[in-house]
Order: sequence, then C-alpha cells, then structure tokens
Amino acid sequence: MAIFLGARGGDILTWRNVSELASSLKGRMAERMSYLLAGEDMELMEGWKERLDEEIAFEKEFAADFAKALDDLERASDGLMQLRERLNRMAAGYFERRRSVVALHALCTAFQDRLICRVLRTTEEWMEQNGFGNPPAPYCWLVSGSLGRLEGSLSGNFDSLMVFGETESGGASYFEDFSRRAAAALESLGMKSRTDIIPAHPSWRGSMADWRLRLNEGLSGERRNEAIACLVTLADLRHLYGDEGTAAEMTNLVRGLLDYHRHGALRDISKSASEMPIGLDFFGRLRVDKSGNHRGEFNLEQFALTPLIMNICVMAIRHEVAATGTVDRIKGVLERGRLGVELAERLLMAYHDFASLKVFQEIRGGAAEAEGVFLNPDDMSEAEERNLKNGMEAVVNLQRIVYQTFAEQ
Repeated sequence: MAIFLGARGGDILTWRNVSELASSLKGRMAERMSYLLAGEDMELMEGWKERLDEEIAFEKEFAADFAKALDDLERASDGLMQLRERLNRMAAGYFERRRSVVALHALCTAFQDRLICRVLRTTEEWMEQNGFGNPPAPYCWLVSGSLGRLEGSLSGNFDSLMVFGETESGGASYFEDFSRRAAAALESLGMKSRTDIIPAHPSWRGSMADWRLRLNEGLSGERRNEAIACLVTLADLRHLYGDEGTAAEMTNLVRGLLDYHRHGALRDISKSASEMPIGLDFFGRLRVDKSGNHRGEFNLEQFALTPLIMNICVMAIRHEVAATGTVDRIKGVLERGRLGVELAERLLMAYHDFASLKVFQEIRGGAAEAEGVFLNPDDMSEAEERNLKNGMEAVVNLQRIVYQTFAEQ
C-alpha cells in the first residue's frame, strides 16, 4: 500500500505535485536548520527519518492486515456481513489517517469486487446443487456507476448488469433465477443499487443479441434521449465476473455506439450536462432545500459530485478518452489538450473535496440516500465550505467548456 496510492508516474500533474512537495520540504528544513545549534540539525533530520519510518511501518502493517482480511473473505463459509463491516472499518480508518479519497476508492473497490464475486460463485453452486444445473451459456456480470469507475465508497451504490450467450429454449430462465438470487444475497449484505440497475430487472439482463437490439432500437426510436442517457451510463461499464469474451463483446458494442454517436446524438446529453444546476445561488451562497426532510441541507451529490462526474464523462467520450474513473478522465482530457493544467488541478481538487465530504458523512453514519447525500452547512468548517464553493466554481468553468465544445458541432 503506497502512501501516494493515487500517483502514477509520467503525467504532468503528478510530477508537478511531487516537485512542489519536495521543494516545500527542502524549504522547511532549510528554514528550521538556519537557527539550530551545532548537532541539533542532525537531531532534526533523525526526527524526520523516524517519523517517515513510522509511516512506512504503518503502510506495511495495514497492507498485511488488509490482505489477510481479503483472504478471510475468500475462505469464509458464512459471516460475510461481519467481514464486510470489518473491511469497511479498515478503509474508514485508513481514510481518517491519510485523507486520501483515491486510496479509499481503491480499498473499497477491492473488497467490494471480492464480495460480489464470492456471492456469484456461491449462487452458481447453489443453483447446481438444487437441480438447476450449470449455466446454459457463457455469461458475465458487469458493474457500472461508481463501482464501474473504480470509485467504491463505504456505503456504495452497486449498479450492475448481466450479459449471456445464446441459449436453447428456456435457457434464459436460468439467468432470471440466478440474477434474482444473487441480487437478494447482495442486498442482504447491504450491497444494493440505489437506482435499481440490477440484473434481477429484465431491462438490465439479456443475451448479447438482446442487448444489441435493445440499444440499437432505442437509439433510433421515439425514446431516443432515454437510450442515449442509458448509453452514457454504460460508459462506466467494467467487467467483474464471468466470461471475458462475452464481456469484451458487450463493452465493444457500447464503445462502438458511443463513438458513432459522439458527434450527433450525444449533443443533447452534453447540453443537459452543461446546464445541470450547481449548488450556488445568485449571491454565491450554498443552495439548500427549502422544505421537506432535508430542509436547510445541501445536496452534495445533486449540486456538486454528479455535475462534475457527468460533465467530465461527456468530455471523455467526446475526446475518445477510454478511462472510466473520474480522476483518470480529467487527466486524459488534459492530455488531449482539452483542459488547461490549472483547471485540471482545480477539478482534481474539487473531486477530492466533494468525495471527502461524502466519505466523512458516511463515516458519521449518514449513508447516501436515493435522492443524494445531504450536508448541514452549519456543521461545516469555514475551510470545508470555502473548498466546496471553489470546487463548484471550477465545475461551472468545466460546464462552459462542455457547452462550447458541443455548440461548435
């Protein structure tokens, strides 16, 4: 487990940030050492080294403990809910110490992937042992939304779909029973889709031929805008379990349709994304609910996180950035020359600030609801509110670019 878990060599933002960090440390050491007595400079450097050794030891110990917890998950015959809670606590504790959203995403995605795969294997075994036999055709389970983007969180939103090969008459009923049992098992572990995007629903389950017909007919029919919105949702698609060939065929279909429509049909969705409301009123104050259960509260997902994720998604599609994660999409659009370095940094910081507020809310027990994640501005520090507002201003700048990009078509 690396301290800079989200850092990747070679991109301009990483090198710039590492350079600034090194310069800052060097400057602070020079400032302190300029007035130290003989011998005290060595004590200072030894103290820094000792602290760094402590942090490295923490990372190694945490990595070993987390790996053991994942192994326990693989071997456990029951008690999966307790294991999920244990892994959640570990991820939350790591976040509270490191304050790294990217690290939390990596930890949550890792164990949530394992849990889902474990449930699917167990469901396969149950089906075979109870007379349903083996799967009648190759199939795959794909995840979308936050988990598809590798942005797992403590509460999570577990959108998924199923694709299977052509079957004999009645073969589809196996996958209907399978998906319902798997969905029930996942829900019992608290792993539920808040948007009801699950294979237990027939709209999110089908053969490859079904999916091809469903998407192509939708894109050419009366409900074209809904089909385009669905296609954009599938831009986050990630193969998690099952036949790799079937998964590749599905992801290639989605990418091909996105590429075909990125200059035409995608324009309406992009216009909608560029016009999504941001959580600042005319006077620059946070926009809060005026009535209902969340009166006086700020909807973080509706007015901050979702507009950022959606607008950078359509920019990534427009400029053929294959990455699915929000951070990687921002970097990818930057590398395409479609964002300036300063705005890219502001958007990365905005994502970190927005997601951090969400994680802290989850840690406090305020899990995401169907309509969003709500914050009470009175409970926020001045720095948190300032960072939130600065982040939303960066998203407004992104929306202007999205609008201009598609208005020029």
